[in-house]
Amino acid sequence: MAHRAIVSRRAALSWGAVSLATLVSSCAGLPSNDRVTQHSSGLDVKSVNTSPARAPGPLAGATPEAIIEGFVRAGVDSIENYAVARQYLSSSFARRWNPMGTTRVYRNTVQPRSDDSGAAEGTYHVRFQQTATVNSQGITSTFPEAQTETQDFTMVMEDNQWRISSCPDGLWLDGAEFERVFSPCRLYFYDRAFRYAVPDIRWFPHTDRYFELLVRTLMAGPASYLKDVAFSALNESMSLETATMSDNQDVLVRLSGEHLDDNRLARVREQIMHGLENFSGLGKTEVFYNGTLIPENAPSGFSAVKLNPGVPARTVAINSNGQMVARDDYMSNAGEQLLLRGVTQLSSPAMGYSADVYACLANDAASLYTVYQGTARRVWQSTALTAPSFDAYGWVWAADGEGIVRAFKPDSEDATERERGVDIGLSWQRNLSFTSVNVSHDGARMAIVASTEGASAVIISGIVRDDAGKPLRLTEMVRLSSSVTPRNARWAGDQSVVVVNVKNGESEVISLSGEETKLDRLDGVMTISTADNTSNIIAHRSDGSCYLMEERGWIRLDTTLHEISYAG
Repeated sequence: MAHRAIVSRRAALSWGAVSLATLVSSCAGLPSNDRVTQHSSGLDVKSVNTSPARAPGPLAGATPEAIIEGFVRAGVDSIENYAVARQYLSSSFARRWNPMGTTRVYRNTVQPRSDDSGAAEGTYHVRFQQTATVNSQGITSTFPEAQTETQDFTMVMEDNQWRISSCPDGLWLDGAEFERVFSPCRLYFYDRAFRYAVPDIRWFPHTDRYFELLVRTLMAGPASYLKDVAFSALNESMSLETATMSDNQDVLVRLSGEHLDDNRLARVREQIMHGLENFSGLGKTEVFYNGTLIPENAPSGFSAVKLNPGVPARTVAINSNGQMVARDDYMSNAGEQLLLRGVTQLSSPAMGYSADVYACLANDAASLYTVYQGTARRVWQSTALTAPSFDAYGWVWAADGEGIVRAFKPDSEDATERERGVDIGLSWQRNLSFTSVNVSHDGARMAIVASTEGASAVIISGIVRDDAGKPLRLTEMVRLSSSVTPRNARWAGDQSVVVVNVKNGESEVISLSGEETKLDRLDGVMTISTADNTSNIIAHRSDGSCYLMEERGWIRLDTTLHEISYAG
């Protein structure tokens, strides 16, 4: 069996489109490669005293070209609201220019060229090789290939010096400077029932307004693929009066708006506190609403939302007799529970987070069975069914070879939900086939391996539910970068996915930013199971053996069980 060392690389924006969007070729039905929304999970807790970079001001007698180039380079310096960059602007335009618009990441050099047509005197056409953009809400989009973009800059003479009198709002940053100037921030929104926290990663510049940007982004709501999926306790109808971190690292937030009950106020404070998980060394935190301090202690009956909820130690597997069993300790058969027998070719066992509801495939992945309170049901017969996946609401998901995605609720009192399931609405083209579907622990997102015309990709999509938690439809597709040709994908925690290529034994952990950590190659690997993070990964080989990922590589488990699987 061939192995190779674990390799981790940070796919930073500064590496351009190839590393952030190493995607399969564009095919009908898969998300367009024109723009790929990216997020980041490579987050270290930040100090509130992060220092911005410094840039020089304009030189006397500089040419228009030098002024434009200097202004672009000054985007790294955010001190005093980009005071250095404003020195390159005319006095009137310096007051109007908004640096917090779109940030454009480029490579190579800036190329200013004057307009020689005579139709636009003083205008310079500035060409950039653009590889990514970050909008005002901190959402990043990358381009698989650098795109040539041209923006117009108008120059005027002011006090015998050339200055810029007009250009687009926002910043331009060389890719090599991006991560010096911006850093990712993990925000949390809520599922519809306010039971789970849904992460949404944004990139913000290192400014003294960093924390204010965080709070305003919470008010604006989640990224587009999480619209109607995740919700904010704060909203845009509120007014933000203050959001600051003092020199002694105390936090002060003042909001105003319509009357809120005590539970909603506690949720506002909780969401802000979740955002403060991005920072270290903080002092006291005070959140005021309509002039009244929101108490630190939540009201009676308030259910706090925990970040990164754990999974039960109990696992489910297939034993040497081909039966589905559950164990509290997969290395001991003490207390083993027999769940399903008498059905041929059992595979892909799955267990709900309540550890009392189960599912698996049978008959060469042509049948889906569920098990609840000792009752087994064959709920779906089709072809090429994917491994079942449970969500936090007790629904078990699968897809078939025709591209139908269906969910069942084995413990439902509704016979249709229990035995026939609900077909999930898709807004995508119907020429996709799925080899893997897996729901995140928060129940808000699905990781899908989709294929068409010989190409495959890992896709993330939001799950829209009704007020009871019943799944209705999936939102837009967001493509996730992977250097491994995917066959299976499994969530590992709330921001990482483990991807497997069954043809060559390759697997890797990929974050929602494109950060990739290659795992040792394991010949014959078919599927992966994970717990609540990347520290608990079990690989299933085609010969039935199970391997545990440890620091020194894959270690074979001394067990007769096959396909040992954690909840989810």
